[in-house]
Amino acid sequence: MSQEPGTVQTPPAPPTSRFGRWMKVVLVISVAFNLVVLGAIGSHFFNMGRSDRFLPGGDWAQSLSLIRGLPRERRQMIFNEFRSQRQELRRERRAVVEARQRVGKALRSGRPEAYRQAFDDLADAEARALRRFRAIMADVSSRLTEKERARLARHLQRMRGRH
Repeated sequence: MSQEPGTVQTPPAPPTSRFGRWMKVVLVISVAFNLVVLGAIGSHFFNMGRSDRFLPGGDWAQSLSLIRGLPRERRQMIFNEFRSQRQELRRERRAVVEARQRVGKALRSGRPEAYRQAFDDLADAEARALRRFRAIMADVSSRLTEKERARLARHLQRMRGRH
């Protein structure tokens, strides 16, 4: 093959492989999927141990951790107590959510006189919800053994001042 003087021969371009492009696409999709899964797992563990949204402090989460440490049949008996009062708990939670919405609405209204009433209503709703929860926990406590009640008492002493 002869080359004309003054021209430079360029090497042929490497063949493009469809396999390479597809591998990149699959890799990007795989990484995206893994990030979604890791985010879901991280979110689950981040939320684990936090208190229920309508209860101040860590009472709910800590009570659950105590209950989950019990033998299966005793744990079931206690969860049945919560289930028996599920409607009342839901009603109290709903009242807290509605009160929080009213606080937001009052704050957006720009009328300072509405703030006090909205926050008072929220405090009342949260207090009713907490009283309901405490009443259930009192019933549950009566079913705990002496050792379990001592463990709960130690926990509550450690929680003092965190609310």
